[in-house]
Amino acid sequence: MESGSAILMNNNYLQPNLQVSQRLAKAVECASDDNTIEDNPDGVVGCLREQNATYLAYVLWSLDPTSIAAFFPQYGDELLPNNAVDDIREGSFTNAVPLLIGSNKDEGSFLITTQNPEIFGFFGYKDPEINKPYAESMLLKIFSNFTDPQKYVNYYMDGVPDDDYDLIRRQVYTAAGDIMFLCVTVYFAESYAERNNDVYFYFSLTALVTLHGRPGWGSHTSKKFNLCLEDHTYSPILIVKILGSSSETRHPGMFLKGPKYSKANPTYMNIDVNPSINRAKLGTGPHLENCNVIRSHYGF
Repeated sequence: MESGSAILMNNNYLQPNLQVSQRLAKAVECASDDNTIEDNPDGVVGCLREQNATYLAYVLWSLDPTSIAAFFPQYGDELLPNNAVDDIREGSFTNAVPLLIGSNKDEGSFLITTQNPEIFGFFGYKDPEINKPYAESMLLKIFSNFTDPQKYVNYYMDGVPDDDYDLIRRQVYTAAGDIMFLCVTVYFAESYAERNNDVYFYFSLTALVTLHGRPGWGSHTSKKFNLCLEDHTYSPILIVKILGSSSETRHPGMFLKGPKYSKANPTYMNIDVNPSINRAKLGTGPHLENCNVIRSHYGF
């Protein structure tokens, strides 16, 4: 598993998914106010299936160009009868196998750049400086669904100098990545390990999908458009092979040499495709202090 878990989904997204589906179907003339996907699912879905997939993807994007996702996991049907968050919290895992799980460094930078293109440009191309008041307003939005959002704003901003614009921005995208990707991955790993399952945690120092050369945005926004297949310091193929091999063989391969991860021993292994960096270097966490601050929101 990589970059997130079902723990992020505190609510059932069945109704929101239906609403998005209805908007999409109306936009391509497969539905109307009198012919909805809820009232006529076979007809509307049948019409959607006849559309070109690329065209549907474009229309779906046009409904909300700054959104990073349109549909989210739902439950309450034959496929997923239970809320996955409850199952994870209660340890209701079946067919337990060794788990390789992890996240990417600076992944939150992708979120704030794509959702604020007027400020940051295409994937952060404008590369602007932001001051603390603006950063705090962004953090309030990021934590808007949390009890006492100001508490988390203070946590990420306290002690940050007013003129350290790189750190100010880093704290914003770190917070976004913590709540969307990293910490919910950590909580899943902890819960799985608590049931006497073997867990191996990795932290990718070079993201699988990175953006163009803007060092102020961290490793996840470093190379999207400057990517060169001849550049041996950047090879996502290596990471894909590691994850693919783990899935195929049902064991974590090279990670068996590393320590098992648990809440009591949150030790992970770094992955980096740059041969000058020690790929076997171990760390603790990752972002353990941050994840401990926000874990009560998720009930872990």
